Amino acid sequence: PHDHQLEGACKALDESDVLAITPTGSGKTGFLLVYMHVAQAIVKDPEMCPKDLRSRMTVDPCMVLVCPTKLSNMTWCVTYPATGLSALVINADTKQSAQEIGVDIWQKASSGVAVILLSPEQLSSPEFRRLMKDKTFARRLMALNVDEVPLLCTWGARFRTSYTRIGHIRAHFARSPAFVIALTATVCAGEQMDTICKYPSFHDGQYHLIHRSNVRYDIRWLFRTNRSGLYAYRFPELDWVLNTDTPREVVVFCQTIALTHRVFTYLRVKAAGLADRRECIRAFTSLTSASYNRKTIEFLRDTTDNGLCVIVGTDTMAFGLDARGTTDVVSFGHIPSNTNLMLQRAGHIRDGRLCDGRAIVYLPRKAAEIAAIALRTGATSRASRARKRTDNYNDANTKESHNIDPLMARVIIAACKVNALNTITTIRKPLSLSRYQWRWSRVVGCHSDTSDGFPWFGKGCRACSDSCNNTWSLVLNESSIISR
Repeated sequence: PHDHQLEGACKALDESDVLAITPTGSGKTGFLLVYMHVAQAIVKDPEMCPKDLRSRMTVDPCMVLVCPTKLSNMTWCVTYPATGLSALVINADTKQSAQEIGVDIWQKASSGVAVILLSPEQLSSPEFRRLMKDKTFARRLMALNVDEVPLLCTWGARFRTSYTRIGHIRAHFARSPAFVIALTATVCAGEQMDTICKYPSFHDGQYHLIHRSNVRYDIRWLFRTNRSGLYAYRFPELDWVLNTDTPREVVVFCQTIALTHRVFTYLRVKAAGLADRRECIRAFTSLTSASYNRKTIEFLRDTTDNGLCVIVGTDTMAFGLDARGTTDVVSFGHIPSNTNLMLQRAGHIRDGRLCDGRAIVYLPRKAAEIAAIALRTGATSRASRARKRTDNYNDANTKESHNIDPLMARVIIAACKVNALNTITTIRKPLSLSRYQWRWSRVVGCHSDTSDGFPWFGKGCRACSDSCNNTWSLVLNESSIISR
């Protein structure tokens, strides 16, 4: 495992919340794998852990991972069993499948499963609430995990409000608090970071932040101008993806299903001379069948050199897809809604050094002008942009500038795109001393006569008031020493 994976797992084992922001392809899965394997190893051999720390481990330990997309569920449920951890996916599809064969999937989750993969909607389901009230299950639970945590700000605020209930859920478990490990590749400083910390109840000084720059220096960023209109049926600027002399594996992202199918149809017709065009040029949307999408995913994951591969799809495949063979990622026909999405898409290129990886963004002709207007008007959020509409709102460019993310606008007009991306994703690291414990040293006059360990919240001991002036002693947390 990498150092940052060990760091995150050790902090979680020290009973600290963890927010891990690491680049796509850097091994975010490893945080959870290391954490669960260490927990299971200590349960099997308690002598590996000091006596005063063994109470942190539970028999038959498990964790819950909230996955925002079915695609991420498919990825995780393959990854965990491959490393020896049992996994169970619970979403609308698996619940229906279990009912059809007479299996109680929630009963199956109550014991014997190491990793429970939940869709956000299941957090507010009556079945999950009943599972939370099960004392046996509550003792088993060691962590609540959230994958792709920035979606709390977008999907959680708009149409998947259950996604924001992770903070409420943790308060219901007997293990107080149930520790949260939140994973992402893309978070921007400021409002988005504050929102992400609000829902899981992360407070400065009370969680551990692992932040590695998500700028991928192994990928070339290219910004080009659209030659086709938004409602066109011909897209000659994409003809290069059909080059069979030097075939590449290309993923093209479109904003809408309609544009996706127009681009897909154009490329299929353009490639009429290719014998296997039906296999090598494919679409991926929520309207294509599940079996067709599964075959497309298998096609993307195939790392053998099978020649040309072009996948045109929506952001349904932007999150949770491990497509290791991808060489080029294209954002086509629109200004990306935010920099997180743009970086997330580019993350499908796992190692750009091996394939001359390129992230290509096709922008509308007046994108730079629109971005300049957005920055000049000082737009900072959708709400504030709505309040700042002026008399010249009817101007098309001004109107569109109110809908552009200000951070995305900064990238569009920046002379160096990579430097701009790195700057806007720099986050101040909060004070965190979870590697250590503050232990109470008994002093005459204190109402507490026992030694106990407390996380550092800048308060007095539990028995005294917040203004308690008795002394504290700093003790190195033994679990960190052992884990390292």
